[in-house]
Amino acid sequence: MVRKTIECVNCGNSNDIDSLADCIIVNGKVARIPGLEGIMDRVMKMRLDTRTNVANELLRLVKEEYIVPTSEAEAYRQALLDDYEQRMVDFG
Repeated sequence: MVRKTIECVNCGNSNDIDSLADCIIVNGKVARIPGLEGIMDRVMKMRLDTRTNVANELLRLVKEEYIVPTSEAEAYRQALLDDYEQRMVDFG
């Protein structure tokens, strides 16, 4: 499988509300990861027992489909966890 590049978007130019479900903030930039909402749903259904396990699984699933630069992996991991936890508060 060929992994795709994660798209960085300028949030000031985006009017597509649906695409916000697939966006996270990484190092102050908006990163659009198509399918992110589905990845979040999959991890929620796993009912993992620790924040570390959740963060690791989120990053693992994203990296299956997208290239995550090694130098930014921890920032992506944290951003994914932050977004996951916000979704849990909003929809939990």
